Amino acid sequence: MTELVGRSSTLHLIHTALSATAAGNGRLMMVIGDGGIGKTQIAKYFARTATENNFRVCQGDALDDLGAPPLWVWRRLMADLRGARTALETVFDANPTARFQMFVQLTQELLDRSDDCPLALILEDIQWA
Repeated sequence: MTELVGRSSTLHLIHTALSATAAGNGRLMMVIGDGGIGKTQIAKYFARTATENNFRVCQGDALDDLGAPPLWVWRRLMADLRGARTALETVFDANPTARFQMFVQLTQELLDRSDDCPLALILEDIQWA
């Protein structure tokens, strides 16, 4: 992969994480750094590799826009599940109890969707969320 020259340790971590996840041991990976260092290219490689390994890949991205609706990154991710029923489609409620219940429902939705194949979630630009 010419777009990831010099990233052999990162690629190894991606493959290791995907293998562990496919075996039922979930992983969290974070790619951080200054703008322009290739974080999006790493995310694209991760998505492509996960897809090639029979993962369902869902991606959400946050926007640097004050007009973005609450929880936009999660709404985008759930829309990527194609047809997912989700509490995020309801009107955002600032009530802490309602918000907690919404995330309980979101978690259950993601668990349900990962029953038949591993699930890879990619959240980009979460600093804007």
